[in-house]
Amino acid sequence: MGANLLLAYIPAAKITKQRRRVLHRLVDELGDAEVKNEEIALLSDERDVRKMLHEHVDLLPANPWKHRDVLEMTLPHMPYPVLFTGGASWGDSPCELFDPFCCLGVLPTIFRQLRGWALGEKKLRRSRRRPRKSA
Repeated sequence: MGANLLLAYIPAAKITKQRRRVLHRLVDELGDAEVKNEEIALLSDERDVRKMLHEHVDLLPANPWKHRDVLEMTLPHMPYPVLFTGGASWGDSPCELFDPFCCLGVLPTIFRQLRGWALGEKKLRRSRRRPRKSA
């Protein structure tokens, strides 16, 4: 038996203190159906799911480039950059950020918020690069 390669991703949005507060509020507002997601239940290990999600929000990296196991990429078919994490696994979590990426990435409310921020940041970067036409 060998190890499996496990990868997880989320939209690459800069996580500021204000944005982290927004994500905590969104976790509090999640409906019971979203919280009872099968993938999240498997990772919660009988812990309170909302408490675990709040812990995962706190683990989201403000500076992803400081983590050896996080890579920011722009894929040709995606309109925003994404953060990948993962590694080899023998049945356990391959790295510290794998579970947070998995849990938060499967929640549509959280994913849409992160995607919106990532799209906005990409648009802002693009507008800064374009030279303005002179009259």
